[in-house]
Amino acid sequence: MRKMAFIISIFLVFVGNAVAASGQTNKMVDLASIVSDAGLEAESWQVTVKEEMDRETLNQYVDQLQAKDSYISSSKEGENSIKYLFEYGQNQEGISEYYQVVIPKNPVHQAEFVAVFKGKSWDGKVEETYRFRMNKVKDTYFSGSSTTFACLTAPIDGTMGSVYFFDKLKESMNLTLTQTQHDTVKKSSMEKIVYGHTPMWNEEIVMEKPMNVQMVLKDNESDKASLTIGTPILITEY
Repeated sequence: MRKMAFIISIFLVFVGNAVAASGQTNKMVDLASIVSDAGLEAESWQVTVKEEMDRETLNQYVDQLQAKDSYISSSKEGENSIKYLFEYGQNQEGISEYYQVVIPKNPVHQAEFVAVFKGKSWDGKVEETYRFRMNKVKDTYFSGSSTTFACLTAPIDGTMGSVYFFDKLKESMNLTLTQTQHDTVKKSSMEKIVYGHTPMWNEEIVMEKPMNVQMVLKDNESDKASLTIGTPILITEY
């Protein structure tokens, strides 16, 4: 399973039960700290903030963003919706930042504002820039009803073993496992997909049991593997 079709379906069904985050912690900063403490180094990361909004508000946002020289804008009209994409064009410590406004043509469906931050490394300078931009974007465009998804991927030295790092992360996060899937496809690079719950974050997806962590262990090649960890679920390809 290369894409998050199963996970996205869970998100679509259960996102209405998500609990709003307290705002006292920053998920991406937490993930980076957890992975670093386990002896790993991030090779990619992404944070996505989503919120359904009324069309009048989103049309105002579109006008504001199109009027700013610091954003590269484009739009695409499909059969069911109009999508506006805005990319923040200023250099900021290797962080890519862009927004997407989705306005369905059917008024029955809710319009949505999405902000995405992503990068290929994480250090003190990246964290400082990310905190500043994220706080500014959330204060400008989002309310307490938004949902934040964060994920990070780190390579694992095969000599140490992925099981060692997984157990270390499980302990440091006080993680309670709710479900584990093993990939049984022959010659597949996927090893294990784990769902669980940690008291570190309030935001969660309610299924049979509350869940706010997903981990994927993946074998890339001989003696090399990678770990992807996300909260409350992964909404990107792994």
